[in-house]
Amino acid sequence: MVVVLPTPDTLWQNAGMGYPPTLIEDLPIEAFRTVMDVNVTSAVICTREAFKVFKAQTPPGGWFLTRACGSSDLKDI
Repeated sequence: MVVVLPTPDTLWQNAGMGYPPTLIEDLPIEAFRTVMDVNVTSAVICTREAFKVFKAQTPPGGWFLTRACGSSDLKDI
């Protein structure tokens, strides 16, 4: 049995992570890179790949929904 699904029309991005409040001089570069990879790099890669699909499908198009969640603590600044 083969089921044909409609073409994808939405990319919903909701990944995110933070790091405990830390002074910039104490922030390990590996922790910074990990947070950037999860929050930024993954969104760019997913958007790039979805764009290829959205552009190639008939009819072309789609929606990109990105949810950004901020939970910063600036008490130590």
